[in-house]
Order: sequence, then C-alpha cells, then structure tokens
Amino acid sequence: AKLMRLRAGIGQAGGCGARVGKGVASAGATTRARDSAPGVGFAALTSALHSGSSGSRLGSLLRKARPASSSTALRAASSASSVDSVSERMAKLKEANTCALIPFIVAGDPDLETTALALEALSEGGADVIELGVPYSDPLADGPTIQAAATRALEEKHTTLDDVLAMLKKTSPKLKSPVVLFTYYNPILKKGIDAFCAMAKDAGAAGLLVPDL
Repeated sequence: AKLMRLRAGIGQAGGCGARVGKGVASAGATTRARDSAPGVGFAALTSALHSGSSGSRLGSLLRKARPASSSTALRAASSASSVDSVSERMAKLKEANTCALIPFIVAGDPDLETTALALEALSEGGADVIELGVPYSDPLADGPTIQAAATRALEEKHTTLDDVLAMLKKTSPKLKSPVVLFTYYNPILKKGIDAFCAMAKDAGAAGLLVPDL
C-alpha cells in the first residue's frame, strides 16, 4: 500500500523513474546505465567537482560520455519549454536504440551551491536522467563511496531534505534532464507520504528511488 501511494504521488509529479542496469561507482560519482560510458572517467567528474571547476568544465567532461549526435537528437525531440518525464525520455532512448546516461551525485557534497552548478552542467552535457541523492545518516543500500559523500554533506554542511528540495526548486527550471530523487523511506515517512510527494513535485522532481521500501 505504501508503494502504491508513493507511485501515485510521484506519478502526479510527471513521471516515475526506474534504474537502468548496474551502477559504476568512482570517487563520489556514479552512473547507472546498461554500459559504462566510454572515453570518460567519472573520477574525473568528481575531481572537477571538488576542485571547484566551472560548470562548463563539468559539461565538457560529460559530453565525452554522451556522443553529440545522440544528445542533440534527443534534445530536438523534446519541447524547449518543458522537460521529458523519465518514461518519455526512456521511450526516446529506446526508439533511438541507445543506452541511457544517468549520472548520480549526492546533494550537499561539497556544498549545495556546487550541487546546483553540477546539475546544470550534467544536464547541459547530455545526461538523459540525473539521480540526485539526498544525504541520509544510515544509507544501507549504498557502498562506501556514496556513504562517504553523504557523511560529508551531513557532518560538514548539515544538509537537510528541506535544503535539497529548496535548491532543486531553484535549479530545476534551468535543467533539460529529468531529475530523480534518491532517498530512503524514513525521511518520506517523517514528512508524510502525501506531503513529501507534493514537495518533490513542487521542487521539480520527476521520479523517486526509495531503495529500502
């Protein structure tokens, strides 16, 4: 019943996300796609993120992972004034017979200002969907790399769910890629399912990943 309510709530937000295949983790960034992106190391993305590189630098790195022809075709298929739902984006990828490039970052690591710039760079660089991790104190489904990123966001920047949603609300109008929130169930339960889904929709989220549901 809880799953049905979550699905219905986020469905009203414009789409329901699903992971595509296995994840590849490296130095605080992951991509969840059927195949690893050739020609780019996601350690390089994270290094650029933590060294304070500009959004254009991050976008340039990501474009190496997504051929320009694929990215351009998918952009052209989307309305300039709206962002695809996750389902719509996946349908276009299937029609184009190409894999999804789905990078993952933890919000608040190293800070929310950098997270906002990273979201813009990832979107501009050709990410098909972006997973945005909400830092959580007991991330049972994550490996040590993402756990460490969440710990930094919590202990060094005291990042909260409300902070993440506020940042996403300001940033989402600038994005061309649908954003899927990755969060554990306890923060949702604390907010209330209906209230959380309304907040996620208002912030511009297009889907939810709840690994411990």
